[in-house]
Amino acid sequence: MERGRETVDDRLPLVLVDATASMSGGAVYLRNLIAHLQQHGAPFRLHLLRTSDFELTVADAGLTQITSEEVRLPSLATRYWLLGSLCKLFWRLTVLPWLVRRMRPDVFFSNSGTLPSFLPTSVRPVVAIHNSLPFQPELWGVEVSRLRRWRLRLLHQQAQRLFREGVQIIAFSEDLRARLVRLGARPEQCTVIHHGIEWGETERAAGPARQAMPDRPCFLYVSQLHRYKNVLNLLRALADLRQDHPNAELLIVGQLTDPAYAREIATTIGRLGLGGAVRIIPGLDRQSLIELYQTAHAVVYPSVAENCPFALLESMAMGLPIAASRIGAITETCGEAAIYFDPDDPVEMTRQMARLLDDPVLGETLRTRAIARAGSFTWEKATTSTRELLWRLIDAPR
Repeated sequence: MERGRETVDDRLPLVLVDATASMSGGAVYLRNLIAHLQQHGAPFRLHLLRTSDFELTVADAGLTQITSEEVRLPSLATRYWLLGSLCKLFWRLTVLPWLVRRMRPDVFFSNSGTLPSFLPTSVRPVVAIHNSLPFQPELWGVEVSRLRRWRLRLLHQQAQRLFREGVQIIAFSEDLRARLVRLGARPEQCTVIHHGIEWGETERAAGPARQAMPDRPCFLYVSQLHRYKNVLNLLRALADLRQDHPNAELLIVGQLTDPAYAREIATTIGRLGLGGAVRIIPGLDRQSLIELYQTAHAVVYPSVAENCPFALLESMAMGLPIAASRIGAITETCGEAAIYFDPDDPVEMTRQMARLLDDPVLGETLRTRAIARAGSFTWEKATTSTRELLWRLIDAPR
């Protein structure tokens, strides 16, 4: 529900939030952040600019500091991932600056990793960077589409301007912060605020009890199916795993954002004879996803570029053993609550997945560690740190 601006206390400082790029993890982040700012209150008012594909519910009870308005874009921009991403990027670089100048907020909060030019000097910007891939040029080759590589290059160039202008940046992992500093950001520009997860005992008890060793052990993968998520290597590892564990299955939950990549995935499934062992579900509501976590044997996460992924926080909160890529942001997130593999080595991936099937003691150890580690990632921490950062910007000398 949107609240009219007539209910807002105009004496409070204004934080204008660009939510037009909020998809996947970025949308999960912003919805949770706003919900907790509502719950605990904030010494400023928030106004969101969002598109129709960003769902937001603002509760009634006593909330007079949060408003939102929908930005109208062509329907194709919200139906197709790449087209929508580029359309929204163009809108942010051309139209958004005029909206900011008209509204004159105290702080402009960008959830897109980019910042429009020509902002008034009285506006203090802060940019949240969710995707680490634009800051790993050595991995851009995973994208076969020239348009997608151009998008990564443009996001990289946009970040260089943030560095030069001293814009405050929210990084969601120490790994990303270190990458930004190596690329030219000043350390004091970058604040690390890890995501939160509030799933716990209630969610773990919400579905059927997990069997110690199901007859058809199922590995679960949850994330959008971009090429850097490395699903083809995961399929190769599963095919090798089934030589010794012929009943092993894989359930993939994620949107197929790249039609060409979707065709490659389907072709690989057929070529490896995995038609009866792999199931792809485009997306699920929260309760259905919790039920899948309940019945899965383990989670496997082979991505080559990440930044505090929600799927791993959910997996740990649900007490699932995890086998994941040995890359900085993932090891930072999971610590000792996972076992790791080289994402470019399907053989090692197979070996680690087999350990989760063959070693029940390891599985129980990882479950215990996962639940404990998930408890250290809370939205209260994330919201408090974000609120403090925004207030420092509001309170800073102009």
